[in-house]
Amino acid sequence: PSTTASYTSTIFWWLSLPASEASLRQSFSKRLASSSDMSTSLRATLTAARHLAEGHRLVVAFQPLPWSRTAIFHRELGEALGLADDVVVLEVYGSNEEPIPGASGALVAAAVPLPPDHVLFEQSFSAVPAWLAERAAPGDLVLTLGDGIVSTLGPEVVDLLRARAARAGGP
Repeated sequence: PSTTASYTSTIFWWLSLPASEASLRQSFSKRLASSSDMSTSLRATLTAARHLAEGHRLVVAFQPLPWSRTAIFHRELGEALGLADDVVVLEVYGSNEEPIPGASGALVAAAVPLPPDHVLFEQSFSAVPAWLAERAAPGDLVLTLGDGIVSTLGPEVVDLLRARAARAGGP
């Protein structure tokens, strides 16, 4: 496997404002690269996000990549994800690799040291935005982390949170 892993992170702030003023803003989206394994970058990203959250929760969607790296580093990835409060792990983004028997996003999810009701392995990509939005409370940071198409979930999460704020009387 390649010695370089990269992933995209998208972080959204679900602002802690009175319900009548609740809104959502995208904080930042950037590409990160690591010359070692993805777990190092993942841990650094979640540690920084924890500081940004200022006492609020981290709600994370993570898509591991590729199959070979997931097979090798699933435990380290799961441990790093334990820095979040709620985690949904998607199936591996295989890139140009063939699947490796036994390697799966489920291995990563099983290694997350959080209570079972705070971790989900979700094979349905389309189910993830609703899962994230259901768990996000005002002030929480919602992150999509991984490579491939995981960052495309962000706009749908934003739409769901805006709709929820509108139903609650916000903008």
